[in-house]
Amino acid sequence: MPKHLASTEAHGVVYKGALVTVTAVMTLVVLLSTALLLRGDRYFIIESPSMGATAPVGTLVITSPVPWSDLRVGDIITFHPPTDPRETFTHRIVAITAHGIATKGDLNTSRDAWLLRPGDIVGRAEFLWSRWGWFVQALPWLLGVTLVLWWATRRLTHRDQRWALRHLGLVSTAVILARYFHVLFNVVQLGETSTGSATSIHLVSEGLVPLRLDVAGESSQFLSYGHSTTLKVVATGSRHVYRVSEHAVLDPTIIGVILALSILPYVVVTWHNRRHPPVSA
Repeated sequence: MPKHLASTEAHGVVYKGALVTVTAVMTLVVLLSTALLLRGDRYFIIESPSMGATAPVGTLVITSPVPWSDLRVGDIITFHPPTDPRETFTHRIVAITAHGIATKGDLNTSRDAWLLRPGDIVGRAEFLWSRWGWFVQALPWLLGVTLVLWWATRRLTHRDQRWALRHLGLVSTAVILARYFHVLFNVVQLGETSTGSATSIHLVSEGLVPLRLDVAGESSQFLSYGHSTTLKVVATGSRHVYRVSEHAVLDPTIIGVILALSILPYVVVTWHNRRHPPVSA
């Protein structure tokens, strides 16, 4: 068989295989989403840190509708606040009274400024899957970029060039998405309290990578995904500025994941070359 024909056949097999895989993933997502909707379930993605480590930013929340009488103090519910029905919150029930249900975020210092009635509640949170919310947000982009890359590089005759460009495109997309959604590093200030010249600031980490926070004249503190801490800082200068430096702490698990992702392209290309070895003319 001529070499260019063998290359074309191998390319067709790989392209069709990738297309089938992407189609299968999209079909599965659609079927699961449809099944949830038919049951009355809905999914939401946590976008604020008010629930702390229980449901940090990037958590996928699956809710189910429940009767008002089944709700209990301590349940986590998703609801539309009476003050703005267009917004959606996921907080914990802290009190049930004759006038309605009181809620509060685990990291918030006070209750929410409303009482909920039955019409405000979307459902009770049945599943809280941290980190999976980011994957759900990124999935349409990753699938779309995959299809575009496979289509755009399909005419390249050199197999290694195709795989190199596809890998570069997917890695670049993943990095951009991680930066856009602040997946790895993000510290948010929840509030501050001043006493004389000293100020206490309340911080929470929304990124996956653990951080060490350093304040001049104070001991370092470590902050992991979804957790919060309070730091005492002293403002300096006419503008009363204080500085907190952040340093990534890469534990063995994170290093292992980075190394695994680094060698993944080599594994994929090696596997592909063994299935479709070059054919001489």
